[in-house]
Amino acid sequence: MNKKARKSSWLHSIVSFIAIISPVIILSSCGGSNNGSSSSNGSSLSGAGSVSGTLTDSNGSPIAGATVVAGSDSPTALTGPDGQFTLSNVPAGSVTLNAIMPGFETNTFAVDVSNNAATTVSAPIELPDLDDVDDAPRITDVVLTVNGSTVAVAATINPGSDGDAVTDARAELVGYGTGSRMTANGSTYSATITLPATFVGPSALVEVFAIDAKRRVGADAATAAVPGASGSGGFGASTFTGSWAGGAEFHRAAFGDADRVGDRRMANVSLSISGSAVSGSYADITLEKYIPAASWGVTTTSFTGALTLIDANLGIYEMTSTFNPTPTRTVDLTVIGKLDSATGPANFVGYMEAVITDTSPQNVTTVVRGRVHLLSNLTWSAADLDGDWVWSEFTKRCQSCSANFTYRPPFQYNSSFTSSGGTISSGMDTLGNTLSTSTAFTVDPNLGIFTGALTSADNSTITVSGLIGPKKKHVFGLFNVALSGQTAYGPLWGNSIASPPHFATSDFGQKEFDGSSGTAIWRGFYYVSAGPDPAGTTCFISLRTKPDGSVVGGKIKSLPLMACPSVSFSSGSLAFANTTDGGIDGSAVGGAAAFTLAPSASRNASMGVEKARLVGDFSLNVTGGTDTGFFFLQRTFIE
Repeated sequence: MNKKARKSSWLHSIVSFIAIISPVIILSSCGGSNNGSSSSNGSSLSGAGSVSGTLTDSNGSPIAGATVVAGSDSPTALTGPDGQFTLSNVPAGSVTLNAIMPGFETNTFAVDVSNNAATTVSAPIELPDLDDVDDAPRITDVVLTVNGSTVAVAATINPGSDGDAVTDARAELVGYGTGSRMTANGSTYSATITLPATFVGPSALVEVFAIDAKRRVGADAATAAVPGASGSGGFGASTFTGSWAGGAEFHRAAFGDADRVGDRRMANVSLSISGSAVSGSYADITLEKYIPAASWGVTTTSFTGALTLIDANLGIYEMTSTFNPTPTRTVDLTVIGKLDSATGPANFVGYMEAVITDTSPQNVTTVVRGRVHLLSNLTWSAADLDGDWVWSEFTKRCQSCSANFTYRPPFQYNSSFTSSGGTISSGMDTLGNTLSTSTAFTVDPNLGIFTGALTSADNSTITVSGLIGPKKKHVFGLFNVALSGQTAYGPLWGNSIASPPHFATSDFGQKEFDGSSGTAIWRGFYYVSAGPDPAGTTCFISLRTKPDGSVVGGKIKSLPLMACPSVSFSSGSLAFANTTDGGIDGSAVGGAAAFTLAPSASRNASMGVEKARLVGDFSLNVTGGTDTGFFFLQRTFIE
């Protein structure tokens, strides 16, 4: 019989999370079958071997729950909590691998696979952040139709805001390593998946993902009940019962206007689960362009919801809830993921989507999508902020700000400090100011909310509030910096630093999968605030840099409706002014043009804490004088 799917609007790499807690997840080739266990059965196809490796972000932090695909179809593997993966039954010979994770660029590279042999990619495989998730392919209207042992998949896929063509689209049955490339008829894509004999259910979860010409990834998913599925396994309705807490990490689009950059964000939850009943608290950060910056802050709300078992063998669950953080805001929250154990679960890792509807001051619907990690009986304390940290602060809005206000937006600067018992020492920022504690950090034990204030040597006060991640290695929050009646507002994100200094000259290069360090590509824009060119002129800029900081390429060109100089860079160099806080300077030269980072009398330039961005002030000699303003460059694979 045919059965239309219940469309579940959560998207982005759900397939990536179904077995993230297992050390290594091995899936069979598309169209084959697999029981979803966390170890290989040791067999291989004739003329095939295996490939293992580790995925990280530009900072070197492991990316859990990413998808790795060998060849034009499959086999497919998922990365575990340490970013590790193993692909089995990979055809012998030179094979192209695609490492895929929504919110990051796809890394495509080739490895040589020997028959009946294990190939290990020795160096971490790096996935840079996207500069703006709005540019990724957009997938909507995923529909599943179950007919006996087959699932017909249909979806609408369109390019992102940049208009880059979709080059690859796939549908995967989550947890069973079977799927298919999708065929296109205009913007309608379709595929058919055969359910393996090992399928349990009671429902099928299918993810659709698409890659564009610049390796950006979009994803969506849907579920459908499968008539006749056994629905029996080690996981049941009560397995999840207990106290849980954790967080979600997600990418957000740019604000628009003068701000053309997106960012990563976090939200935390604390849950009590009993059977199918869910209750708890949710902490999010209000940071929207249509809400006055003075009203930005951490919001918390209590909610109730429902828990549904999706697959009794794999331990996949779905949580849903609708609640109102404020009288003018409604959140429809969906979380789906996998428990790590049927007998003593300690971790739940998965995906979340929050559809946020605001009715004031504007009628706006915002969709937030990201990955989730919950831990059993997790709590936080002020000690979680102890140690060495680097924060990147990005101003987006300003109140009563003059043209010479140091923190006027758009602008980024970094801060480094050591924290102990809520009080900081050895504080310094990339503006050259020392930092000290104004108000000691405090931390809410249930939701990981931190608050505090710093004093800068320039007499400004920086008030901060935000969230500590579930692994307690990252923070995301808000800050406002006030000086002489002027206040700038924006987000901050930070990393705990195990072994300072955090930065090194080699960070200007690109870490390759074979262990070498090659040329990095940085792509973005600069925004003119003063000079011969009109204020507000925005131009495309790219740089190619070596691990020693030397500039070996790049260009400036016009963006639509803008008149920009045409420059091809051929020389120059970048360097760290300070490897502790990430301040940078230097220049790129092309002909008579020199693009200077952090020129004299400017504010600063810095590498973001995730080592994926170069941001700050610039000067550029042009016809008639010198343009000055703000630049933003994102690490990328394609110029």
